[in-house]
Amino acid sequence: MKLDWNALVAEMVATGEFHPAGLDAKDLRRAHRRRQAAIRRKGRRIIAYAAIEDRTFDPLYPLYEIRRVYVAGGNGNGTAQKLIAKLIKRFTPKEEELPRKNPTFFLISKNPVLWHIASKLGFRAVTKFTMPNVREWAKRAGLGKRLPRSATARNPHHSKRRKRWLFMR
Repeated sequence: MKLDWNALVAEMVATGEFHPAGLDAKDLRRAHRRRQAAIRRKGRRIIAYAAIEDRTFDPLYPLYEIRRVYVAGGNGNGTAQKLIAKLIKRFTPKEEELPRKNPTFFLISKNPVLWHIASKLGFRAVTKFTMPNVREWAKRAGLGKRLPRSATARNPHHSKRRKRWLFMR
């Protein structure tokens, strides 16, 4: 059965949480085929999607970003949490390779539901107070301008608008 990747892209863009220029049906499908994404489906329709991107800059310290977490309306019930947990398990080495190759996972989001899911999975919010070298780390991880202001602000918790946050585990 052929999955409808174009419909997934349209649904993701319609939420307003994903930038249309960064979404391409071929890229989403390719990530899934390479096992860099996890999905849930109903028939041909993809109802949930989460991807992981390798951001490793030092081979001794693997670094992965959880990206493009999407669950279609009415299909919650822990679906996003299960997809993220599946990706973390897939990219965590076997016991005999730990702790030397213990990977770090991170995600950036402005969605409070995703913040809650991340905290349940052991992620913690990162600020310059919890990680003083966060700017240097972000530069090495290739985040560039994607590093959220909340990670470097003097007073990150006081704002009237919803902000993006960096979470790490």
